[in-house]
Amino acid sequence: AAMSKEVHHSLHIKVSRERVGKELEGMLTGKGAKPGRALDLITELKLAGSVFCFPPKDVKVSGTVLGHEYVGTEEELAHLREIGWEEARALLQLLPQAMEAHNDELHKIEEDQTHASNTTSSNNKHEPPSVVDIRLLHLAVFLLPFRHLLYIDKKGKEQSVVSYMIKESIKYKTKDISSVVALMDHADKMQTIIRTLRDVLEQSTNHEFPSELPQLCRLETGLLLRTTKDLWVSCLLMASVAEMRDVQSCGNNSVVKNGMN
Repeated sequence: AAMSKEVHHSLHIKVSRERVGKELEGMLTGKGAKPGRALDLITELKLAGSVFCFPPKDVKVSGTVLGHEYVGTEEELAHLREIGWEEARALLQLLPQAMEAHNDELHKIEEDQTHASNTTSSNNKHEPPSVVDIRLLHLAVFLLPFRHLLYIDKKGKEQSVVSYMIKESIKYKTKDISSVVALMDHADKMQTIIRTLRDVLEQSTNHEFPSELPQLCRLETGLLLRTTKDLWVSCLLMASVAEMRDVQSCGNNSVVKNGMN
């Protein structure tokens, strides 16, 4: 029943977007929550487009979905969106592997956070260590296929479709919107750095990191960490998932199984 078009239509016109967001939040957080499974099930039931709505039909959307220009008839656009949602499921399936590959780093961050919270500072200038908001991480990975889509808002400004989904479709807070948009904006740069490091490692004779890394990579990494601030860990995990997916699509599953570690 949940897959019927009547149910999808009713969800659009009879359920407030605030209620949709509240129900989604309950699936992504709390004791026993399984955000990956929840988002996967939403897609399996063909509800992703109803939960994460696109801008209205009279609003022009431009850009690409997985390299395909977002142009065509309503049926063709619906097909492109469906391709995007299926890709979202594939990305979510890789997220646990990416998190496991960075498990040591995540534990170290948690230890640093605990130490920082127990340390008093009179000037209070110490910034807290980066932490991962699991719900936003899953949302960002899930919406990653649509990160290159843009639309024009009522003020005539160009905005990302992902920001519309978070702001208008599920009515999340401004901070959450800003965080997800920031992750989307920097995902490609982080993935480029990961790919550069992987290429360097693959070219190494003993498969160990060389003592010297490319200077450009270090500079870009430093600037990216400064820009992403406390979102850098989430951005790293999301970009790792994207790179694992690209490698998987090229047929090199051995790299995926190792979690890009």
